Amino acid sequence: MNYPHPILAREGWPFIAAAVVAAILVVYFFGFAWSIPLWLIAIFVIQFFRDPPREVPGQANAVVSPADGRVVRVEKTLDPYTKADSLLVSVFMNVFNVHSNRSPVDGTIEHVEY
Repeated sequence: MNYPHPILAREGWPFIAAAVVAAILVVYFFGFAWSIPLWLIAIFVIQFFRDPPREVPGQANAVVSPADGRVVRVEKTLDPYTKADSLLVSVFMNVFNVHSNRSPVDGTIEHVEY
């Protein structure tokens, strides 16, 4: 598969670097035993920012989950931006899920607002 994204999300690199550098410094100045908690933190940070490839079904009108996790709520609501009736799907992501949201349907993103 030709996946255009890195294995780790680029937003995570500063956090990964900080965790690994801190662990290396503790190894250098205090020894490996004292650095074990920092290596565990570094491993956690790496797994938190992983961005594995996803298989998307090739069928027309397919809808997939936008995120890893557990669906905790599905309800009809009024979209505050379009003022149209919409379907709200809430997905709970625990710390071990991939924290990357994707488009659940085929299409083009024309506007992003935070």
